Amino acid sequence: MFAEIFIAGVFIFALYAVLFYTYMFPEESFFAGRRWMYENPELSEEGIAHTKKMAKYAMIFLTGVVVLLIISLFR
Repeated sequence: MFAEIFIAGVFIFALYAVLFYTYMFPEESFFAGRRWMYENPELSEEGIAHTKKMAKYAMIFLTGVVVLLIISLFR
């Protein structure tokens, strides 16, 4: 039981870190691994706003999932 909680915590922490990086640096995270495909890689203002909004929504959703898992774990 402890090992499963530990592994889930590590994965959730890593996912939060990726989402936080995406929120803070939307252009870099969007072009990660794809920068070579474009001559002059630029993300529009709408693209930046969309990337930040989706990262924020994903963090909120993940927080809700974690809370529900914790509540169900201690029932």
